[in-house]
Amino acid sequence: MLSIYNVSVTDDQKKRTVLLLAAGYPVPAVAHILYLTEKYIRDWSLTEEYRKLYFEVSRNLPGRRM
Repeated sequence: MLSIYNVSVTDDQKKRTVLLLAAGYPVPAVAHILYLTEKYIRDWSLTEEYRKLYFEVSRNLPGRRM
């Protein structure tokens, strides 16, 4: 199973990874976004800056429902 920062990645996340890479996001940014979404998106200690980044990226992904 693919793992980034010791966080398991689902098939849905693999699809998002491919889309992010195709959109031109650099690999470290994609890894960081996946890390944040898995580890911290439901954590209220997540900073507003990262929360905005996550939602901005997520909103622009095809097939993503918020």
